[in-house]
Amino acid sequence: MRAIRLAVAFSLIAGVALSAGSAWAQRIDGNFPLIDDVAGPNPDGNQATVQILGRSFGVAGEVSGVGTSGDQVAILYNTDEPTNASANNKNGKVQQGRFTTLNFLLVPGTSGNAPLNLNTAPEKCKANASVDPAKGKVSVNCTGDNIFLNISAGQLDSFIAAFQDRKDVKINVTQTGSKGTLKITLNQK
Repeated sequence: MRAIRLAVAFSLIAGVALSAGSAWAQRIDGNFPLIDDVAGPNPDGNQATVQILGRSFGVAGEVSGVGTSGDQVAILYNTDEPTNASANNKNGKVQQGRFTTLNFLLVPGTSGNAPLNLNTAPEKCKANASVDPAKGKVSVNCTGDNIFLNISAGQLDSFIAAFQDRKDVKINVTQTGSKGTLKITLNQK
C-alpha cells in the first residue's frame, strides 16, 4: 500500500512541468522530498514533496498509520495551484490560502469498517511549505463543516486512533461530527 500511496502523491504533484530555462538558473529548482523528523513510531508515516520546477509550484504529501483493529489509514494532501509561490537561490515557498485537496484512504483490518478512498476539497483548508535543498517545513490546516463529510463514525474513529499519540497530526471533531479540524505538520531539519 505504501508504494501505491507514494505513486499517488508524486503523480498529484508532477502535473505538467515546464522545462527550466535560463530564467531559473539563479534559483533552486526541482522536486524536494521531505520526511518528518519526529513523526512518532513510523518515521516514514509523514512525507511530502515540494515542487519548484520552472513555473510549476506545488506541494503534495501524506501521513499514514494503523488505526482501529489493524486498519491501514492514510491522508494525502495536494495543492498544485498555489495562491502564492516564490523561490530564490537559497529557498522556496508554496502557499495555498484556501483550497487544498485531501484524500482519505482506509484499508480495513478486522474492524469491520468499509474500505475508503474519498477525495474532498474542504472550503477552509490551507497549506504552507518552505524548503531549501537540505530541509523544509509543511503545514496543512483545515477547519469547518465538510472535512470529514461522507466518512462513517467507525472509519473516523480509526483515523483518530491512528494519529492519537502523534505530534504531527491532530484531528478534532465536535460531538455531532458535523465540524472538525485537521492539522498536519512536517518538519525536516
